[in-house]
Amino acid sequence: MNFGDRVFVDDSKSNETTKIVYLKNPDTDANSLSYSMNAGAFIESYQFDEYKNNFSLTPFSELAPDVKKTILGEHYDNGNEYSVTQNAERAKSSVAFGDFDGDGLKDVAILMDNNEKQICRLLIICSNKETKKPYVAFAESYSDKMRINSFKRNASIYMNTEELTSSPQDGVIVKGEDISLAIVYDSNLQKFKTFSQE
Repeated sequence: MNFGDRVFVDDSKSNETTKIVYLKNPDTDANSLSYSMNAGAFIESYQFDEYKNNFSLTPFSELAPDVKKTILGEHYDNGNEYSVTQNAERAKSSVAFGDFDGDGLKDVAILMDNNEKQICRLLIICSNKETKKPYVAFAESYSDKMRINSFKRNASIYMNTEELTSSPQDGVIVKGEDISLAIVYDSNLQKFKTFSQE
């Protein structure tokens, strides 16, 4: 199946995690086969244009459907509206991947922009280890258009010291015109911390 393909859902046999779907309308095609699929992979038809407009560029198009839903649900902060960039070059420095909370699951960091004010908002989206559902584990707004990339565990970064230290987790580097920050999860405190890299 491809993004935008229409399916017919049997609500009587579906639940919160699994949908029973048909590729052809079972009311008019008695031979239509049913498929059991992850409920998070589907959006309502009225939401199609919103998803297409926000996630048409690579690498956004490759994000999991549940991650896309989480992003769209987090596009306001402190009176500002943010959206996924539609600039192909900027998109390359607006998404990063890694196991940011050290639980063995792939996480995503994404920058959303407010083009009017030339500011941005960072979301680090992790997954619940049991349900695999994504959630916003860290969010921060910046008064500049930033760029991000990820680094691996044991990479050398500054962590409130004058000497480079091995990072205990995968992390995110956030860079602006005059600033460079490392964001790393602290397992003991169970929260993300920000460290200046200047």
